[in-house]
Amino acid sequence: MTKLHPSRASKALAVSLPSLSIVFSAFPLCSATAQETGGKPVDLPPLVVETNKAAKSKKAAASKNAPATAVSQPEQPPTEPQRSPSDIANDPKVGTAQAAAAKLQIQNTTGSALGLTPEETPATVNIVSRRDIEEKGARGLVETFRTVPGVVVGNNPGEVGTTVTRGFYKATGFSVDGSRTADPVFLPRDYSSFHFERVEVLKGPASVVSGTSGLAGSFNIVTKQATTERSFSEAMVSYGSFDTVQTGIGTNIVLSPDAAIRSTFTFSGSNGYVDDTGSEKYGFTNNILLKPTDDLKITASADYFKDDISAYYGTPLIDRSVARRPTDAVSSPNGLVLDRSIRYKNYDFEDSVMESESLWLRGAADYKLSSNWTFRNELNYYHADRLWKDADFYTYSAGLITRGTTYISHDHEFWSDRMLLSFDGYVGGFRNRFAAGAEYMETTFGSTRRFGSTPGVDIFDPDRGTYPAGTLGTQQATEHVTKAVFAENAINLTREWLVSAGIRYETIDLDRTIFNEATRATQQFGNDFESTTWRIGTTYEIVEGTSLFAQYAEAVVPITALMISSFTNSQFELSTGTSAEIGIKSTLFDGRVTTTASVYEITQDDIITRNPANPAVPVQGGSQRSRGIEAEAAIDLTSRWNLALSGTLIDAEFTELRTASADLTGNRPLNSVPWAWSALTSYRLEGLPATVGAQLSGVGPFYTSNANLYEAKERTVLDAWIAFDVGSGTLAVRGRNLTNEFYAEWADYNETSLYVAPPRSFDVTYSVKW
Repeated sequence: MTKLHPSRASKALAVSLPSLSIVFSAFPLCSATAQETGGKPVDLPPLVVETNKAAKSKKAAASKNAPATAVSQPEQPPTEPQRSPSDIANDPKVGTAQAAAAKLQIQNTTGSALGLTPEETPATVNIVSRRDIEEKGARGLVETFRTVPGVVVGNNPGEVGTTVTRGFYKATGFSVDGSRTADPVFLPRDYSSFHFERVEVLKGPASVVSGTSGLAGSFNIVTKQATTERSFSEAMVSYGSFDTVQTGIGTNIVLSPDAAIRSTFTFSGSNGYVDDTGSEKYGFTNNILLKPTDDLKITASADYFKDDISAYYGTPLIDRSVARRPTDAVSSPNGLVLDRSIRYKNYDFEDSVMESESLWLRGAADYKLSSNWTFRNELNYYHADRLWKDADFYTYSAGLITRGTTYISHDHEFWSDRMLLSFDGYVGGFRNRFAAGAEYMETTFGSTRRFGSTPGVDIFDPDRGTYPAGTLGTQQATEHVTKAVFAENAINLTREWLVSAGIRYETIDLDRTIFNEATRATQQFGNDFESTTWRIGTTYEIVEGTSLFAQYAEAVVPITALMISSFTNSQFELSTGTSAEIGIKSTLFDGRVTTTASVYEITQDDIITRNPANPAVPVQGGSQRSRGIEAEAAIDLTSRWNLALSGTLIDAEFTELRTASADLTGNRPLNSVPWAWSALTSYRLEGLPATVGAQLSGVGPFYTSNANLYEAKERTVLDAWIAFDVGSGTLAVRGRNLTNEFYAEWADYNETSLYVAPPRSFDVTYSVKW
């Protein structure tokens, strides 16, 4: 970890929880290169930033009785430049435990604005590295998110990449390169993972960094960034079952010692494992790095994505008496089953449409005001057009499959500006990192929304038809303005003890207009929201390589997607949440074992329920609670044999929830699983330039709605691969779901229609870098 050696001087961080006020008594009001002692300025020795390895070796030899004002003296630079933690984490030649230990040292923006590493962050931070993505064969955003321990991810075409994190459904933030968006549920698509350098995931409340929606965590995609270190190119091509093609090519060009540009292009296409569900996806990401002076760094990014998909909207449950190959993959109270014989049936219209096109421009400037102070400004512009025109909401009725019709368009645009002033140095002899900033985001969102029904079709031989003309609905327009100020501070009270805290104040100004195409009536409404969220946490290194952490945090979440909220829902206040978490992060046995574990509780209050005295009236007052344990271990059994284990136990339930007709208190939330685990092993063969690997994953059962009437059974899935060194690249042959497990992986919208996972499949991928 990047760690500086503070002394044991007496200034401290004071936090007043009852008033939610944080007093940074170590706030750097003057230069950190001088301290006031007896009224006279005293120059301190130069500040020294060390790598984790150097810091730990020096710390082991340092005297515990060093003077309070002692600061480490600079050492001679190493003869060979040390590799960054990111380089080590992505190196396929290092062991799994070494790579996991390196990921604990990667500075990230997901957990904090202070640039803390996961080891320094008093929370669980998972990093999915480029190496992880390639080893596990994660082809897109959905499969990449699924590599995160304890996270369940859906591929609902209407809300791609929606997660259940720590038992909470749709309660996470989403950002790209640290730039976030309002109502994150709308933005993700199943982007090709070839664009990703890594994915950072903060577990638990993230509102201090991500604003609203970050109750259960936040996901940040880090795209491939330009570097001035060297020029290089890379490429990937893959072909597999269902005529699935994945291609990607990228290049980094060093224009000068102070300028570089990196571009990545991808194309993917597939016929799909369900009848007539073909897809085509394009991606083009670009990043420019400029260093006009030693003190100024400028980055600019332009990302373009386009997709055209004939989507799969699920498989309906049907009566066991008519099923041809009934299964026990779903249990029900009324005899409905998931029929294996209709696994590949498509009930959508023949002319259905699911397409999107987006452009995201991002720019940032970092200016070093002094040796300790840095100012950063980030500008964002985003525009996307999306369209869904389909038949969905499949329901078995009287021997037929009834269907709903959906037409939804999005014209989504936002721009934002984020300013950050940060400090890294000594105050009162303590290593202190401080950041304060302001954020402004303005979103406009237009949507046409039309819903209806269409005649039922035969279960086994559906005459799918085409989208019917003449359906009326609403035309909606939204203006959404977010303003926020925030501050964070982290102080090393001793070499081993770090205390951090943060606070954010945010306002949202919402204005909605809905035009009814049938009645020609126009409805206008809005609301103003404000929230204060905060967190405090600490990490303490009890022995070299092993740290304990603890955190308490508060967050806020809208009770619905604000940009499509009804008048009734828009008038409710933001729901609130709290979280407490304790855990351990450890590197043992000379780096051959890296482990993390945590215990947490998250509660959410003020969700929508019903008035017990008048069930027809929705009110705020419902609540949900999730308690859980998470653990991971990466083990280098030998120099050739690696093992990675993870597991989670989750007890998620509604502690207060009623509908108009039932009391759901004690029920488990939609798509939330009580447990999940994974075991991955790989072995580098002797005498053959190849690595073999396998992963066995287990996921617990889940309910298809909050009513808990239909339960999808648990599943165990086996993947395996062999990767050969071919030239300067790698040729990987992979089998997925090798036991051909038949299971449902997600539910949404309709409790009697589920998304069935793909059957056994194979693919071959060649990737190369030169």
